[in-house]
Amino acid sequence: MKNVDIRKRELAIITLFVLGCIVDHITTYYGLKLPSIIESNPLVIELINAGIWNLFELAIIITGAGSAFVILLDSSKELVLLSMAALGSVGIIRMYAGLLNIILISNIIS
Repeated sequence: MKNVDIRKRELAIITLFVLGCIVDHITTYYGLKLPSIIESNPLVIELINAGIWNLFELAIIITGAGSAFVILLDSSKELVLLSMAALGSVGIIRMYAGLLNIILISNIIS
């Protein structure tokens, strides 16, 4: 097995991705329990109706983080940079969505 040197930068990006997904999911989950908040994403609505939304989110997190570690194992520098940029972007977007959810929830419950 190849010795992998994962730098702090890559680990931070993977952590941002995972935390962004978790924050967005938990705040959405909590917000949907409030009667005045509705989900506007049709895919999420379908996943909730099918009863697989939580499982789907878990699969996204495992697939995203897992693929990042696989790419770090044996890939070109360009592929690593591209994948980290994509993962970091998703993490930032999901963290921002979670922050907006927190603001919405706090405005409703206060």
